[in-house]
Amino acid sequence: MLLQALISVQKKIRERVPDFHFNLGFSGGYFLAGNEKEDEGDRELIKNADEFWWFSHMWLHKQPHERKTLEDMMEDLKKNLDFAKVRIKNASSSQLLTYLQLNALILQ
Repeated sequence: MLLQALISVQKKIRERVPDFHFNLGFSGGYFLAGNEKEDEGDRELIKNADEFWWFSHMWLHKQPHERKTLEDMMEDLKKNLDFAKVRIKNASSSQLLTYLQLNALILQ
């Protein structure tokens, strides 16, 4: 399976680069929204979430300039973070940029 190959390559890289992690982005609005094989891949990624570092995209991967207001953009980010808290449970909080951190960065 491709996911196992990704994990295997990551382990090989760690032999030369200690604590190396692939950074995977997620858009929660598309979770389990594909065909059978894609949904199987989604489930496998979640089962192995602790193998990777994660970063958030917008809920449905919309680009920020497509949002009408900052509040709309923040709502998309919050939806995605809420998804991560429920679905990517085994990823440590240090692996996820939190909503509060994003809010602070954006509003500076």
